[in-house]
Amino acid sequence: MARSKTAEKIIQAAIELVKEKGYTAATTKEIAMRAGVNEVTIFRNFKSKKGVIEAAVAEFSYVPHLKQFLQTEIVWELETDLKNLARHYHNFLDGVKDIIAIGIREAGEFPELDGEIAKIPQGLKEELSIYFAKMQEKGNIVDTNIEAQVMNFIWINFGYFLSKLRFADRLTEVDDEKFIENNIVLYARALRP
Repeated sequence: MARSKTAEKIIQAAIELVKEKGYTAATTKEIAMRAGVNEVTIFRNFKSKKGVIEAAVAEFSYVPHLKQFLQTEIVWELETDLKNLARHYHNFLDGVKDIIAIGIREAGEFPELDGEIAKIPQGLKEELSIYFAKMQEKGNIVDTNIEAQVMNFIWINFGYFLSKLRFADRLTEVDDEKFIENNIVLYARALRP
C-alpha cells in the first residue's frame, strides 16, 4: 500500500526515536516533532504509536522480495545461487537494520514486532527448503537433512549480520563480499555430491 509523504516521515521519525530511546521512552510528541508534523497527524494516520511501528514493520516483509528473487535469479547451480541469495539477503537486512535493531532492543515487549521480524528467517527457511529439495531431487546436493542445512545457511548469514549490527567493524574487517565468497564456497562444497 502506497503511503503519503507525511506518513513516511512519521514512520521514519518513529523508527529513529524508538531505536535511540526504546519504544516506551519515545513519545508521540517527539515523533511528531522529528517528523515535522502535528501530533494529531500521527493519530489521524496511525491511531497510536504502536500503529506507527506496526506500519513500519509491515512494509519490510522479506517474503515478497525473496519469492521475486527466486523466480528470476535462480540458475540451479548451487554455489552461484547461494552466493547470489546471500548477497540479496544481506542487502535486504542492511535495508531494515533499524527495524531489526528495534526488535532486538524491544524483544518480548512488542510481540507484534517479534512476530514480524521472525518472518524474515521463516520466509527464507521455507523458500530455501523448497530450493534444496529440488536440488536434492536433481542430484545436485548430497542426501542430507534439508532443514539442518537451511538453518546452517540462515545462522551463518544472520549471525554475520547481527555481528555487524552490534559491533560494526570492531569485531572483524571482513566485508560482505569477502564473507560471502569465503563462507558460501565452503558451504556449497560440503553440500555437493
